[in-house]
Amino acid sequence: MVVFSSCKKDKDEAAAPSKSKTEYLTTAKGWKITGFTIAGQSMFNQYVDACEKSALDVYKTGGSYDHTYADKCDEDYDGTWKLTNNDSQIEIDGDTYKIDELNGSTFKYSETQSSGGASVTTQYIFTAQK
Repeated sequence: MVVFSSCKKDKDEAAAPSKSKTEYLTTAKGWKITGFTIAGQSMFNQYVDACEKSALDVYKTGGSYDHTYADKCDEDYDGTWKLTNNDSQIEIDGDTYKIDELNGSTFKYSETQSSGGASVTTQYIFTAQK
C-alpha cells in the first residue's frame, strides 16, 4: 500500500530571496583568509604568514574596506573596492580579480597571469566571520 500526502507551506516558510554579492560582502562581520592556491595547489602555509592569517577584511557599503590585524603585528590599512563586469569581478585598490564564489560563508577570488606562454591562476579564499 502506498500513501501520498502533502502539506501546504505557510508564507513564512517560503524560501528567502538570495542576497546580492554586495550584500554578502558587506553584511559579514569580516572576512579572514583561510586558503591560498597557485595552479590549484595549496600554498597557504608557504605564502601566508601568521600576521596575515590574523587579519580581518571588512567591506563597507560605499566602496571602502578596512584591513586590520588582530595581533597588531603590522599597521592596519584601508582601501577601496567595487564589483564590476555584472558582479563577476571585484576591483580591490585598482587590481581586478574574478569572483569564483561569494555567499554567506565563503569568498573566493582569483587572478590568472601568463608567464613564458603558460597561464597560472592564483586563488584567494576567505571565510566569513559571524
